[in-house]
Amino acid sequence: MKKFNCLYVGCGRHRLKGFIHAETNLDKMKDLAPPEIICDMSKSIPLPDNSCDLIFSRHTLEHLTYVQLVNHLLLCNRIIKDDGYIRMCLPDFDLIIKDYLNKKYIPNKELMNEEDMIGPNENYTDSFINRIFYPDHFYLHNYDTLSRVLGKCGFSNIHKKEPGKTNIDDNIIQSELLSCEKGEINNEIIIEAQKKKKPSVQFLTSRHKTNLINKLLIFFNLKISKFDHRKPRVPQLNWFKEKKLRIKNFFIKKEFFK
Repeated sequence: MKKFNCLYVGCGRHRLKGFIHAETNLDKMKDLAPPEIICDMSKSIPLPDNSCDLIFSRHTLEHLTYVQLVNHLLLCNRIIKDDGYIRMCLPDFDLIIKDYLNKKYIPNKELMNEEDMIGPNENYTDSFINRIFYPDHFYLHNYDTLSRVLGKCGFSNIHKKEPGKTNIDDNIIQSELLSCEKGEINNEIIIEAQKKKKPSVQFLTSRHKTNLINKLLIFFNLKISKFDHRKPRVPQLNWFKEKKLRIKNFFIKKEFFK
């Protein structure tokens, strides 16, 4: 019987029999043994080229920006064997919109922890808003967004799948996938695609340049304050001009309206 090499990225506290597990940090582990791999899935996955038959993720890709998603899929393309598969399970934007149009209210206990809500959850409109702005979600996906980005990153035969239904011919893998996907069909989209071609895009970089201060903060995983893209950044000239003007406004009280 053929042995399949399977990777589960963004595994959190979840484990699948027969899979290698990868996570970004150990905070979610607590009393669990750590995963086999700790990595930033949008920057580097320490596995050889063409070594995986299947890369699986669940409730993970929506936590990536579009740039990070492209880079992650390019890494997956490198690691997956020719004709191998990538599979993902994540919130379906189409279903979220459908629930809103049907005026479906989702109770707190089914939606999320109350402390994570950005506002009240009193009716279907509130439920929709809270789902759209779910904490730490950076992108909304449906079949259209996923099929286009997968195609750019070298994947073909892109299809929606039912829980546990996969082209990987292995009963254990099918059973493991079914066990973690069967409760998601009313809210999630499950996509499976095959590595069939070379990517048409290259690794993307953030539009924000990284200076020495930012590099140090990233290295130590520190955050000074919330980033505001509407304001200039160090060492941009406008940052210094803005601070100079603010100081001037503070010390020199002009009467603009007389």
